[in-house]
Amino acid sequence: MTDQAQAPPVPAPASSEIKYEKATSKVGAACEVGRPDVPEPPADEGRVGSKANFHVSVTWPLRGDDWIDTPQDIRVKTAIWRYKLHTSSNPFFDYVLEISITDDHYNYYFGDETGDSYNLNTWVAGDHLVHFNSKNPTIVSIAGS
Repeated sequence: MTDQAQAPPVPAPASSEIKYEKATSKVGAACEVGRPDVPEPPADEGRVGSKANFHVSVTWPLRGDDWIDTPQDIRVKTAIWRYKLHTSSNPFFDYVLEISITDDHYNYYFGDETGDSYNLNTWVAGDHLVHFNSKNPTIVSIAGS
């Protein structure tokens, strides 16, 4: 069975609308995150799930607008079952990283080849994204807590 055949169906988010927020990368560069427009749960509800904190190395180069299924080991550790990294149509940002996550939700940090990283906090399954600028946009690490 291939990894693609094992990809779980993404539960439908409570909203199909994407809410965008301005953000700042680790080195202070402007970026923008997008996630389903669903209220963040209260802090005392926590993030219920079976996943532990993680840090993994990946090689996600700039590609076209097609989804790439993640390998089983990355899917299990990160709850990310597919991604795409491509040029952005947003006039303020050169690139966009899009991810689809399962029911385990993380506060993600995506590191690129320049050493910068981009934070994306998630609390609902579905598609999420980060618009950013970089001289070397290949994503080389993912951390989650």
